Amino acid sequence: MDKLNEKAFFDFIDKIKKQNLDNKNTIIRLNDEIFDTRLCLIKDEKENVFLGIFNLKGSVDLKSIPLTEGLLIKNAQESKQKGIIIMLEKGHDQDIFLQFILYITNELFQEMTARKTSEKLFKTLSSWQGFFNTRRRPISRNNQLGLMGELKVLEYIVLNKIDHLAGLNSWQGPNNGLHDFVLRNCNLEVKSSSDRNNNKFMIHGEKQLDDIPEKKLFLINPIFELKSDGFNLYEYVIAMKEKFQTDINVQIFNDIIHKAGFRNMHKNYYKEEGLRLKFLNFVVYKIDDNFPRIISKNSPKDIVVNTYSINSDACKNSIININEIEVDRNNGY
Repeated sequence: MDKLNEKAFFDFIDKIKKQNLDNKNTIIRLNDEIFDTRLCLIKDEKENVFLGIFNLKGSVDLKSIPLTEGLLIKNAQESKQKGIIIMLEKGHDQDIFLQFILYITNELFQEMTARKTSEKLFKTLSSWQGFFNTRRRPISRNNQLGLMGELKVLEYIVLNKIDHLAGLNSWQGPNNGLHDFVLRNCNLEVKSSSDRNNNKFMIHGEKQLDDIPEKKLFLINPIFELKSDGFNLYEYVIAMKEKFQTDINVQIFNDIIHKAGFRNMHKNYYKEEGLRLKFLNFVVYKIDDNFPRIISKNSPKDIVVNTYSINSDACKNSIININEIEVDRNNGY
């Protein structure tokens, strides 16, 4: 039997997922029975699928287990044989994990002794350790809300007024810009919420709502509703990406969301445990002297305000129609 190709491996994955043994582990062997080293897919009673590595004539043993983010590597015993199991840690991407265990399977496919298997397994795990440990965790729930709000502003406000390339280049939130969108005639600061009432806007410093010479500033409040049938962050990103018609725009978009912390490898986390939000509407505020805010010119020189909150009820007199936003004076908007 040759080493496993990707199709054969995922056929095994599909097969084990369909099998159901009550209160027992389901096991499928991946390599040939002639080899002493047994490489097995295992499904436990919680439907977790992972890799087991055992040897008929000895123990597969790691003197030290590499600490690898995203993986659970444990000593285990199966049919009186001592070996190792490699599981996916909750919150990390299954697609990457399955490709990883396919790689391990093919590295160990024909090893005949427990000692050789142990040595090669340790080297393989160590070589992948750097890759797993440099990956970012999924975006927090609060930041998922914020990023989805920025995506909605990009889609419905910015890209409806200027071309896609200019709109993408205006998106500065993921670049740690003072404002989320910087346009020719105005800046847009986005404060998302998942509640229609009693919203509080967190303002980061005295400069965030300060006056901008020769430009206007608007605070955009995208309002979402938490719904089990709502869309998750991964779905919002994919839907947004499909709107771009050129490769350069897709690449710029990918670079921006990468800076925001979004990774495709976390898509299963977003689908299974991420926020699910239904977009309701925008509330738009014009930032001027009528808007309640702290600005540097009004603060005592020895007092610095890093973060403060504003209750949305106090801002009602500053609400404007979304059509009043002027983005680019050159094209009439």
